[in-house]
Amino acid sequence: MIIYGYESHAIVLGSKVEQCTACRVTGPHLLIRKVWWASLFTIPFMPLRFKHGMICQACGAWTGIPWRTMRAGLKARRLPLPDRRRTEVWEAREAAAEAWGHTPTEAELFDTVAINPKRGGADLALRAWPVAALVLVLALVGAAAIGAIGDKPTPSRRAPTAHTCYVADGLVNGCRYDDGTVEGYAIGSPTTCLFSEPLPTPEWRVYCP
Repeated sequence: MIIYGYESHAIVLGSKVEQCTACRVTGPHLLIRKVWWASLFTIPFMPLRFKHGMICQACGAWTGIPWRTMRAGLKARRLPLPDRRRTEVWEAREAAAEAWGHTPTEAELFDTVAINPKRGGADLALRAWPVAALVLVLALVGAAAIGAIGDKPTPSRRAPTAHTCYVADGLVNGCRYDDGTVEGYAIGSPTTCLFSEPLPTPEWRVYCP
């Protein structure tokens, strides 16, 4: 019985301060990548899809963020969300002044991204999957090529025909091909024998009357 399905993993990419649109609390939000993997016997082996967003740590509300926006934000360590409507911004800036050492601007407070340096095995597996898939494809192509070479049909030998061979003291010393060449030595009495050209090696298979 084959057990298959899919499973999802959440990878914490970093965090930023934001005001939640659900609970209206201004606080840390986790930047998340959700990945759905196809699994076989409970072992994930191929990513199916992914999406990005952030989760409010106060209430757990999810806000989707386009992949390109998330990627650019993580690279620049700044993730502005211009369509976000915030209230009590001044109060939030004043509350963060002690941690910052000064009163941060709205952009400093809400756009700054803290990168998560330890994303775990799920992120490592996602990064390694393209390389593993390429290695697997190359291995399958190589195996198919080797199998194709090994499966080449051997040339069929034609049915035995009458040839002249030379026999002395009960031993076949040589045989003549249809083109006149002699395999072995033309020593002894000419005798009609049956074999297919060319004579098999290392031993001849010759049938003489």
